[in-house]
Amino acid sequence: MTHYNADRDNAKLLILQLLYGGTLNSWKKWNNITSATTTVTNLDTIFNNTTNNTNNNNITNNNTAESNTLNDPVFIKEFVAEFNNIQKVILKDNADFAELLKNHKIAIKSNIYNIKSSVISWLLMDYERRILEIIVKYINNNKLVLCYDGLLIPK
Repeated sequence: MTHYNADRDNAKLLILQLLYGGTLNSWKKWNNITSATTTVTNLDTIFNNTTNNTNNNNITNNNTAESNTLNDPVFIKEFVAEFNNIQKVILKDNADFAELLKNHKIAIKSNIYNIKSSVISWLLMDYERRILEIIVKYINNNKLVLCYDGLLIPK
């Protein structure tokens, strides 16, 4: 959040956007971020949060051309790489579903440019629904109300 001076909601949207096939660059463009805005005060922070290999103990980056540009956070790069690996496994294990979804999109004349993200989206929603149904069944007190992607529980 602090690397791009983003609030909690925008940082959450970045993770969601990455999960559904978006990119860090598209998120930065959507949020009018041209480069990182942050102050790094020690080497541990530099090496743990960026891929910058500098020895300066106090680096300030403030979107000016002459400032040092910090690279994107390592966490985000690793998250994207790991999720791409997970996505490959999911798509391999659900190839029939991917083909079914692609054919459905073609039949309804929908855009089929991002089948991978559509498959992930459908599967995530399905598991979310299953989990909510198990919670309702387990508690089974008729006071729970399903609401969008969660539950309402009375006080």
